[in-house]
Amino acid sequence: MRNTDRIEATARKIVSWRFTAFLAVILIIMTLLPILWIAVYNVPCADDFNYGLMTHHTWMKTHNLFHVFKMSLREVKNFYLHWQGTWFAIWLMSLQPAVFSESLYPLGTVMQLISLLGGLYFLLKTLIVDIAHEARSKCVIIWAIISTICIQFLPSASQGLFWYNGAVFYTFFYGIFLLGEGLALRYAYFPNSKNRIGDLAVICILMLLLGGGNYALCLLTSELWVLIELCLVWKHNNRWKELLLPAVFFFTSFAISIVSPGNAVRQAAFEERPSVIESIQISFSKTFICTTEWLTLPVLLLLLLLLPVLWSIVSESERCWPFRNPGLVTGISFCLLSSMNTPSIYATGELGPGRYQNIVFYFLILLLVFNMFYWMGWFHRKIKALEQGNVLLDFLSTHEGYRLALIVLVIASVWISVETLPNGKRVTTCSAWDSLRSGQAWEYRETFDRRMKILQDDKITDAVLPSYIHMPYVLYFDDITSEPGDWRNKSMAEYYDKNSVIREEELFYWDFS
Repeated sequence: MRNTDRIEATARKIVSWRFTAFLAVILIIMTLLPILWIAVYNVPCADDFNYGLMTHHTWMKTHNLFHVFKMSLREVKNFYLHWQGTWFAIWLMSLQPAVFSESLYPLGTVMQLISLLGGLYFLLKTLIVDIAHEARSKCVIIWAIISTICIQFLPSASQGLFWYNGAVFYTFFYGIFLLGEGLALRYAYFPNSKNRIGDLAVICILMLLLGGGNYALCLLTSELWVLIELCLVWKHNNRWKELLLPAVFFFTSFAISIVSPGNAVRQAAFEERPSVIESIQISFSKTFICTTEWLTLPVLLLLLLLLPVLWSIVSESERCWPFRNPGLVTGISFCLLSSMNTPSIYATGELGPGRYQNIVFYFLILLLVFNMFYWMGWFHRKIKALEQGNVLLDFLSTHEGYRLALIVLVIASVWISVETLPNGKRVTTCSAWDSLRSGQAWEYRETFDRRMKILQDDKITDAVLPSYIHMPYVLYFDDITSEPGDWRNKSMAEYYDKNSVIREEELFYWDFS
């Protein structure tokens, strides 16, 4: 082989799909490092104390995990009867890491990332590698880009990754949802699985747990499960009968959650609420507005990176995907997305808080990628029927050097757009790094440690706690007030066995943000 041939072969290997996947993984690891670093400075707040109250007291008195576990079940019963029916979510909330030690609280962020990234990868692997029989490297590229968008541009980073109570109720359950859908699809399309009974058992367990979570994902799961079953019936796939068993587990769990007496207690706090029809109408309009706000230039540029790899997949996947009626697919996608907002609008008359909108955003990005794939597949079928080709996309999906140039160009454009957009500091990694570099994260944690010295002093019954001077965007969600009767103050006071807890008011402070 001539030297030029060796050089060319080496160059093609370096900028292959495998190398692109390796580069994508390295980039996402680098963006996660500041997030994991700043998580070390994270502290509990608000409902962390409320839901972890009794389990914390049990641990402090007994240091016995079995007793803590029994108390967590008692807490599920208490909240189920008096506040909300999402039984599995309550159980997870009652076992937040700070129940055992405040130093363990950062583990919550790790827990959310594992659930989100792991669930997303499993679903994509099932669709791309197992069903479409494409290279794992292409799956990794798509996973890395979707993960980057979901982590860096989510509506509320503090509520999505750092505040345990809110993050576990939404982000963690979204990961369970992705894992459950991936397992169901794998079970349906692999009839010769060696561990058939075991796979079905795992799906049943996941569906049971998912039914005890937030209602947005429960409604979405119900809709998608019906669609999956209809598709299997249409394809004459008899696995639809076996997948009825997980459906029974899910809908039973969901029903138990819905009929909770506590739901009526909580619902009484919202007197003026729209009807079901009005809620659905409002959901469509609100979802459209949110979508236009979330699709910023950096997000669109990152989605642009997917064009070559998606085109490469659709060029080889016509036997797996029909690519018919893309307009119908897009319409159904928007209906599914809008339905996620309906439970909150019907219950409160408003869109859900940031933690709620996070999962709507996650699913929006997943739907956008799926629709990009489907429309490109439809377009490929059309030009193939005309015996033509798309020169640009064919060129980018087969010529590695130019594909790498596109990647570098887009990443540079994303960086520039992030730095120039007004909300540039709201990018999760950038904001985390700014808080670490400026010392705000350290100061935030140091203030909490000073609070802990006061709260753990048995001689102090009425605690006056220092105020946070700096409140890092990714860490800070909520705090106590100067009013001892505030529910947040009362929760913290009970948690640490104080008569009262208040926050001292700072007249002057320096903000270096």
